[in-house]
Order: sequence, then C-alpha cells, then structure tokens
Amino acid sequence: MRILLSTIGCLVCVCVFTQDVDYLNTVEQRIIKNIFLYRAKLDEIKYIKNGYFLSDENNKDFVNIIPNTDKRLKIKMKASNYSYPLEGYNVLEIYKGNDSYSYNGGTISTLEMKYSFDDYFLIAVNPKKDIIKYISGNFFLSKLESDFQINEGDIESLIQYLNMKLFKYQLRNIILKEQNSDSYIFTAESIDYSIAVNISVSKDDYDNIVVNKQ
Repeated sequence: MRILLSTIGCLVCVCVFTQDVDYLNTVEQRIIKNIFLYRAKLDEIKYIKNGYFLSDENNKDFVNIIPNTDKRLKIKMKASNYSYPLEGYNVLEIYKGNDSYSYNGGTISTLEMKYSFDDYFLIAVNPKKDIIKYISGNFFLSKLESDFQINEGDIESLIQYLNMKLFKYQLRNIILKEQNSDSYIFTAESIDYSIAVNISVSKDDYDNIVVNKQ
C-alpha cells in the first residue's frame, strides 16, 4: 500500500478513488500504454514503410520503443486544481520527466529525453464509468470540444480551456493577439521550457490547435 501511495502521490486524496486501490494501478497502466503507443506511431516513419521495416538492422530499435514487460515507466500523479465540465470527472496532473523504469525492485533511468515537451501530462478520470479523458501530453488525445461547449467569442472560457489542452507546455499569460474569420491567435510563454509561443485555434474545431515557437 505504501509503495502504491508513493507512486501515485496525492491521487488518493481524491476520495472517489479510495474505494479501489487496484483501479488506481489500472489508470496508471493505461496512461503508460497510451504513451508508448503514441511513441510507436510517432516513430513509425523512421523504421517502417508500407508495412515493411526499412532495414532489418535497425528493426530492433523500433521494438525497443516499448520497454520489456519486466520494466515499468515511472510517473507521478496528483490531484489537479483544474475542474472538468462533466460531472463525475477528476482532473489529474502527471509528471514524468526523463524516463525512469522500475524493475525487480530497482530503477534504471535514461539520461536524455527523446521527445519534446515530454515532462507533463493532464487527464480526467471518471471511475464510475471507467473513462479516461486524455487532455494534454505526448499520448493520443481525447476530443474535448463537445465536453466544454465554449461559445464563439467567449475568450475567457477559451483561455481556461487552452490552459488545460496545452498543459504539457506549462504556459503562462495566454493572451489573445488577433483573430480572423477562421481562427484565434494567442501568445503565451513557458517558464519551464524558456520559450514564447504563438497559438492558433480553429473557430470550427477547438480541438484543432497549432503551437509554434516565436
């Protein structure tokens, strides 16, 4: 029990989860699987074309994107101050940092991150319905626009939405710069990553967001 608590941080403070410790472990496993599925898809172009390995010499590198079954990616989860608009959901912040894997009571760490903006993730969990909303991070994401139902022109609500959708960038001071018939253009800065960014949000689909460094 103490080992599980150290892994999931203050997640147990969310009272709705406390009735089933095994479910906490299941949530973590599903997050980790999504991370590695996303990495495999992201790196597929490097190793595979038309269903075939580009090289028999490096096909082992593609397989190694997913760790062996005796190793488990270490992540830290905690309850978030963000709220999800649908009833029954609890928002959780996840920190991974450089990849570390636990195995047989030990830990092995990688020295460098292979993927950009790979430290932070954000999800919302409904344990009663057994649903995870993947909000932000380097994994496959959930469509969220219909859940938030933001009215066109409601810039304050849109900025709150963007703070969650773009959580992986750890942005501050999201400000509307301009808009046209197709999109909103925002600016923001990330203290964690020491960058300033431009954010383009489609007015037709608030899940269609493009982030570029200034």
